Amino acid sequence: MKYLALLVSFLFIVSCNKGPQAINYGSKNCDFCQMTIVDNIHAAQLVTDKGKVYSFDDMSCMVHFKDGNDYQYSHEMVNFIEQPGELISVEEAFFAHSEAVETPMGGNITAFKTEAERNQFLEKNGGKAITSEEAYALLGENSGSHDSHGHHHHNH
Repeated sequence: MKYLALLVSFLFIVSCNKGPQAINYGSKNCDFCQMTIVDNIHAAQLVTDKGKVYSFDDMSCMVHFKDGNDYQYSHEMVNFIEQPGELISVEEAFFAHSEAVETPMGGNITAFKTEAERNQFLEKNGGKAITSEEAYALLGENSGSHDSHGHHHHNH
């Protein structure tokens, strides 16, 4: 009986992990468009303050999901180009908007861990350095029929 109690408490601890989770590329579906998440450079993830994790194949799906929901988020994460498959906080990332990189949903925004990496990428590929706010705004404007809620900013 003691082992059962330990197992139950262990499962409870595991299920209460309120941080970002590893994305199962190739099998997990995007929580916005339902396409399989395969791109491990442009995927994104939201974690609500209640610990629910939502994963997206592209930052633009994350933006549209946020626009359609009123959840409070404890984590807003994106993949970054230097380490495919790893996630970084949107606030810590440096962004580039470049037609040289096609993202799954066509937003063409790539995240970087360092400003130097981003600038090197832009020198080689062209494009523009943008802030996370500019990235959100650009992706919101590209939404076409998805944006029935108008543009509004979420305060953190």
